[in-house]
Amino acid sequence: MGATLAAAPYQVTGVTVSRPEAECRDRVRELAAGAAALAGLGADLVTGLGEPTVLAGWAEPGYGVPSAAGQAAARLVAGTEGVLLDPTFGAKTMAALIAACRSGQASGPQLFLVSGGAPTLFTGAGP
Repeated sequence: MGATLAAAPYQVTGVTVSRPEAECRDRVRELAAGAAALAGLGADLVTGLGEPTVLAGWAEPGYGVPSAAGQAAARLVAGTEGVLLDPTFGAKTMAALIAACRSGQASGPQLFLVSGGAPTLFTGAGP
């Protein structure tokens, strides 16, 4: 299975909801390498992909402030998949993924990794 995965045409994409784009790109690269290592796929899977793509423009209306698009995405994912997203960072990132899929920018299977946000999940700021 590892050889098949390594030969697949993967692209790593991050969404900046709180950081400058360059900083986000570095963090996405680190997270992708860590996820590949945890899955036993090896760092060469990530390093062979080149620079990760970063979708910018999803931080509004501000740091730590939920967005309308994020809230809609969180409701959609909770209602259709039973997955709860934190109301700010995970929700904004899911909004970006949904928009990319709807526009045809992303196609095929997608892996969505949220690297935090659990402390804000039940703060009452949700959808």
